[in-house]
Amino acid sequence: LYRRSLYTFWKRSAPPPSMLIFDTPNRDICSVKRTLTSSPLQALLLLNDPQYIEAARVIAENSIISKDKSIDNKLSNIFRNIIGRTIKQSELETLKRFYGEEKEKFSKNPSKAIAYLNTGDKPMNRKLGIINTAALASVISGLMNTAEAITIN
Repeated sequence: LYRRSLYTFWKRSAPPPSMLIFDTPNRDICSVKRTLTSSPLQALLLLNDPQYIEAARVIAENSIISKDKSIDNKLSNIFRNIIGRTIKQSELETLKRFYGEEKEKFSKNPSKAIAYLNTGDKPMNRKLGIINTAALASVISGLMNTAEAITIN
């Protein structure tokens, strides 16, 4: 189930569509360096594909279970794991504000939180707070959708 992109069957002339969106090189010739682009299709895939939504949820669940109790530490660690660098204070404030907005949105409509967390095949951890998990997963999904997370410099 989770080896979908690692063990994908490739045809020489038709690679998987999700890989084409992320600039997979043509396999007819040798490619030394990939072209890096940022397109709306990439954002659409990252924000709506069940594989990425489920990944964001699992990262959120693992973060909630972790030893860190403060949201600042949780967001800092998540940022470091996804982006690959230490978070700046202004970025942390933005993420905390986004987390608060998402938490408020899901608090008003818990059925949307449940629907969001039920995406994917792995069952959600119902012992954790549904609202907190959905809000954190939404923030993580947004982080995975940034150009800094998509492209490697």
